[in-house]
Amino acid sequence: MPPGPNGKIRCPECGKQFYRRDLLRSGPRFRTWLLAGVMAILAISAGAGSWIHSGRWTSPFPSMALVMLSNSPAGEYGTEIRRELNRRVIDGKIPSYLSEAIAGTVVSDLRDDQNRGNAHLAMRLLRSLWPESRAALEEELRFNDPQSRTLATGLLQSLAAAPTAEILESTIKDLRDDSGAPAWYLRQRNAISATGYLLKWYPECAELVRSAMHSDDIQQRFLAAAICGYAGDTEAMHQAIPILASHVTDNDHWGDAKLAAPALYRFGPAAIPLLGRYTSSDDEQLRCSVLHIIERIEYPEKTWDQCTNRMPRVTHVTDDPLCLRLVRAAQDIGFY
Repeated sequence: MPPGPNGKIRCPECGKQFYRRDLLRSGPRFRTWLLAGVMAILAISAGAGSWIHSGRWTSPFPSMALVMLSNSPAGEYGTEIRRELNRRVIDGKIPSYLSEAIAGTVVSDLRDDQNRGNAHLAMRLLRSLWPESRAALEEELRFNDPQSRTLATGLLQSLAAAPTAEILESTIKDLRDDSGAPAWYLRQRNAISATGYLLKWYPECAELVRSAMHSDDIQQRFLAAAICGYAGDTEAMHQAIPILASHVTDNDHWGDAKLAAPALYRFGPAAIPLLGRYTSSDDEQLRCSVLHIIERIEYPEKTWDQCTNRMPRVTHVTDDPLCLRLVRAAQDIGFY
């Protein structure tokens, strides 16, 4: 049948029109787009296999998706989703607008749980996310978990330019003896750190420190009194001096006199009338220490070895026990 005016041939049976060239083709027909699609599927499959076997199958995920998944069971600590998120935080590849949301997730790892090592990693991540992590850390101070509160307090102490009332109130709690508490190794030296921090910001926390001298915890009461002494707070000396004097006596608390004696000395001349009551004490260490302290206050030009009343040897760190710094003395005693 000859072709029509449009160059097509009509089928006499079905009535469809075909170009002559189409009628001459035979066998399977492969189209270019089909071949390309097959090749793309193979390439994606090969890439996905590589990601899965390498443990980095989450690397193509956008950060927003990782943040959303981190708040679900699929993104708990130890999962590949959380590991990928942690890697991006450490590498500084997280957009700033996501940092606060990430901090809200990571800060829960500071708590006392069954995941060993996650608190140390969380502290590193929260430092990297600062200052966007500040709100999450301050909120954690209110959470009823001693471990996370202490760790969050330490981070805020080191990162914040100035303390807030919440930071100071939490720091006061760290003066307590928590050496026997669960996971104490994460909080070791927190009392020493708190002592130095409160002395640095004493004008802002004077009332809190004075109140701590009423504590039922011996360590907290003693450290609060020592801070008042090193700060020269004469308003608190009526309460602090008896506490410190009890630690200058020859007692069963190893090394406490090396902190108590210089604290008494730093109250200055105003403390002499209160110290005078101990000059006739039956405890030789207390009596000799107080007499030496009074002589040094009255004759500031004298050195420790020029005094008539010699100071008992309460420390081997320095020849002059009254010049020992607060934090150094607390370290030598071994406070937690």
